[in-house]
Amino acid sequence: MSDSVPSVLETGSGKEPIGRDETTALFAALSSFKRLAVAVSGGADSVALLCLLVEWKEAVGWPGDFRALTVDHGLRLESRAEAAFVGDVCHRLGVAHQTLLWEGEKPVANVQAEARNARYRLFAAAMDQHDLEAVLLAHHQGDQVETFLDRLTRGSGVYGLAAMKLDDPHGPSGLRVLRPLLQTPKSRLTATLRAHGQSWCEDPSNENESFKRVRLRRLAEALAAEGLDTARLAETARRMGRAADALDQWVGELFLTRVQEHPAGPARMAREDYLCVPEEVRLRLLTRLLQKVGRHTGPQGVPLRLSKLEGLDQAIRGLSRTGDGLRQTLNGCSIHIDQQWLVIGAEMGRVPAETVCLDDVEHVVWDNRYIWTRGGARMDFLSDVADRAGDIGSGLKLGPLGEAPGRVSAKDADWAIHGAFDRSPAIWLGDRLLLVPGLSVEGLSVEEAEAETVLRAGYLSAI
Repeated sequence: MSDSVPSVLETGSGKEPIGRDETTALFAALSSFKRLAVAVSGGADSVALLCLLVEWKEAVGWPGDFRALTVDHGLRLESRAEAAFVGDVCHRLGVAHQTLLWEGEKPVANVQAEARNARYRLFAAAMDQHDLEAVLLAHHQGDQVETFLDRLTRGSGVYGLAAMKLDDPHGPSGLRVLRPLLQTPKSRLTATLRAHGQSWCEDPSNENESFKRVRLRRLAEALAAEGLDTARLAETARRMGRAADALDQWVGELFLTRVQEHPAGPARMAREDYLCVPEEVRLRLLTRLLQKVGRHTGPQGVPLRLSKLEGLDQAIRGLSRTGDGLRQTLNGCSIHIDQQWLVIGAEMGRVPAETVCLDDVEHVVWDNRYIWTRGGARMDFLSDVADRAGDIGSGLKLGPLGEAPGRVSAKDADWAIHGAFDRSPAIWLGDRLLLVPGLSVEGLSVEEAEAETVLRAGYLSAI
C-alpha cells in the first residue's frame, strides 16, 4: 500500500468488539438475498462492515455472494491509493472488488453533496451490471445522530427526523439500501478492527470543520456533555421512524381505498375525503401522490420540501365554496383543485417526454413510467387498430398526448381536466391518434382492457 495513505491500527481499550453471536443477529435479515453490493471506502466503518460480513457469511454458511464497490472521486491525491488498499483487503478476504471512477469535470461548490450523488449513480450502474439486489452501507449510530441534527436544523417534520432507515427500498438513485450497523456505536467498529488486527484509512476531511457534518459531530459531543448523548438522540430518531411507519400504514390504506388512479397516469381523490384526515396524514398522502404521478422526474422516494407541501395543503383547504378552483405545480406535477376533486397529473414541463418511433423497437421504457413491448397479441391488436384507422403505413410513434394529433372523446370529460393528461402516453400513426390508455379516441372504439394489451402501464423498478 502507498505510504501516502494514512493506515491506522490504533491501540487502547475503547469499546468491546462485536462478537460472533451479535454479528449473526446484525446480519440475519440478509439471508433472503442472493447477491449484494457492499460499499467500502477504506475508512474504519466500511472496512469493519466488510470484515463482519465475511465473518457472518462463513459462520452461517450463507450461499449468496457480494461484491465490494469503492468509488474513487478523484478529489484528493490519496483516493487512488485508498482504493488500492481496499482492493488488497478484499483480495486477502476472498471478496470480489471493483473500483468505480468519478470522471469528468468536478464541482467547485457543494462538493460533498455532488460527490454523494455521483457515488450513488456509480453504485447503481455497477449493481445493474452485476445484477446486485441491494447495497450495504456502513452508516452507524453516530451517522444517524448527525443526520437527525442536520434535519433538525432544516426544520424537518416526523419523516425527516426519522433520519435513515435500516432497510430503505427507495434510497438514492432508486437503490435498495441496507444499513445493518445503524444502531452500532462507531467505537465498537474500531474496537472490532483492532481485534481483527485490521488497519484502515483516515480521511482528513472528517476533521475539516468547513463541512457541516463535522460541525454537527462536534455539536453532538457538546450535547453529550450535557447529558443528551448519542444513544438518546439515536433512540429519538428511531421513535420518529416508528411514528412515520404508523403514518405510512394509514396513508397506504387511504391510497388503496380513496385514491383513483387512471391508466393514463393521473390520480384523483375526493376533496371531502382528503379534508377529513389529520394534517400530518394529508401531507404524507400528498407526498405519495406527487412522487408516484411525478415519477418521470426521478426515482420515487426523493424527499419533497415540507414547506411546499404545507402550502399546497393550505390551498386545498382554503378553496372557497364559491371559487372556480385553482391549479398549482409541484414535483413535475400539475395539481387541479375544485370543490369536488383533487386531481394530479404529470406536467408537460420545460422538457416534454420523448417521442419515440416504434417501428423497429422491441422494448422501451418511456418517461420512467411506461413500458412498450413489441410482439405477439399486442402487435396483432395494434394492426387491427391501424386497419380501422386507415392504411397509414409505417411511422408508429409513442409520445405525450399533448404533442399527439387527434382528440380524446368528450365522454371522458369526467376525468379530462385541462392539463391533467398532457403528459399521458399516446400512440399514433401519421396524423391519426390511435390509443391513449383508459381514454376513448375520437373515431375509434378502444376499450381500456384492449389498451392495456398494447401499452402496459408500469410502475418501474428503480434503476
